[in-house]
Parts: sequence; C-alpha cells; structure tokens
Amino acid sequence: MADPDQLSQSKTIFEASWWEIFWRNFLAGMARALGAVILYAVVLVILTNLFMSYIWPVMEPLIQSLEQSTVLFRSLNPGNSVENQPIQ
Repeated sequence: MADPDQLSQSKTIFEASWWEIFWRNFLAGMARALGAVILYAVVLVILTNLFMSYIWPVMEPLIQSLEQSTVLFRSLNPGNSVENQPIQ
C-alpha cells in the first residue's frame, strides 16, 4: 500500500513548497465549486420541469382569474388607479 504522505517518488507532503500546497488546494476547491454549480443547475432544471408539468397547470387558471378581476376592477374605478394618482 502506498504511503499517503508521499507526493511523488522523492517528495513527501512535508517537503512540498507553499506554492505546491496552495495550487493543489486551489484546484481541489475549484473542482468542488464547479461540481456544486453543475449539481445545483441539474436540480434546478428538474424542479422547474416538475413545477411546469404539475403545479403550473393548477395555478394558471387562478392567476388568469386574478388578472381578469384586476382588469374589471380598474375599468369600474378609473379614477382610483395607481397610474392616475398625482405624484406627491
């Protein structure tokens, strides 16, 4: 079994330079961050697909009803709309 402290044939982790340690840790951190971003993107795509397939068809009629009610309310009270109020 290989010695875990051995970096190469002739160098151990205790003989490595600060740059070599920094570079290896930097690459490991970047790989971890990239993996996390890809995983989050995949989960977001799956959740969006589930939302658009199952939840949106149930919510869409409610939102359209709310929109129609808002249009009807604004047509009944044209003087009270937000657009017609003076800026103070």
